[in-house]
Amino acid sequence: MRRVFLGWLIGLTLVFIFANWPHSISLGNYLETAGFPVVFAFWVGGRLQTFDVGALAVDCALGLLVILGLATLCAWSRNKDTGPAAKRDRGGDE
Repeated sequence: MRRVFLGWLIGLTLVFIFANWPHSISLGNYLETAGFPVVFAFWVGGRLQTFDVGALAVDCALGLLVILGLATLCAWSRNKDTGPAAKRDRGGDE
């Protein structure tokens, strides 16, 4: 179960990092933001206009809770499907 949990943890962390990476919100690179679900940085024309440390902390805390929760649920459901009782119910050792 630990290996499955670590796999999900790494995968979900990479998705979270990608979602928080600065990205353009217009057709060009003039306006950019960083943060998901809470925007904590805003650039205009390549210059950082605002950076909110509180919003960054909230974003990281929410991300940590969601990543740990989802990884735990995914590892638990995977472990539930591959336990000895599940193998016995399927008709033998696989």
